Amino acid sequence: TSHNATQNEELKTRLCALQKKYDDSQDEQNELLKVQLQLQSELRQLKVLKSTGVESPSEKELLCRLQKLQLQYQHITCEKDKLLEVQHQLCGDLRYHEAEVQRLKDIVASFQESNEKNAEMHAQLQEMKRLYQTSKEELERQKYMYDQLEQDLLLCQQELKELKTTTPIPEDKGKCANKVIVLKRGEISWVLPLERGGVRAKDEVIQPRGLMSSLSSHS
Repeated sequence: TSHNATQNEELKTRLCALQKKYDDSQDEQNELLKVQLQLQSELRQLKVLKSTGVESPSEKELLCRLQKLQLQYQHITCEKDKLLEVQHQLCGDLRYHEAEVQRLKDIVASFQESNEKNAEMHAQLQEMKRLYQTSKEELERQKYMYDQLEQDLLLCQQELKELKTTTPIPEDKGKCANKVIVLKRGEISWVLPLERGGVRAKDEVIQPRGLMSSLSSHS
């Protein structure tokens, strides 16, 4: 884009110089036309004098001057035509380069818009990565906590089993002395003994979902 802009400026400078040269040539041509008309008028006067029998030594001089002016006029006319041709060519080149500059500007604008969209998508992706990492860390923390709770639960069950094998459990008014272990937010609590319709039931353990696939019952 910078290169094309430089070319445009150079073309405009050349075009302005040619326009000035053309204007100067036009002025010179107009002056020559005036002189030519003046000489032609003088030549006509000389011809009138000659027809009346009056000779003038300046007739040949005027004819020579007129011929020189005509040649100069033709030369300037040719130069002017060449300048016009070059001017048309430069105008065409200038229009082409201006169109090329505009095309490149449109491409740059498109790239900028694409870069902005890419930056927005990148920011969204980074945010999704951050949320994913946060949720992953949270899941790992919860898994660690559940693993610890599972270990505590297994340990309590093992201790309960050992207690049952070493210590007799007395009955209290026909109620089952078996206990229920409940897992609540990382704590193991004991609840009242279970009784089903006055019938003594086996020990039961309420398990947290997902911690263990099965726990064996203890009598």
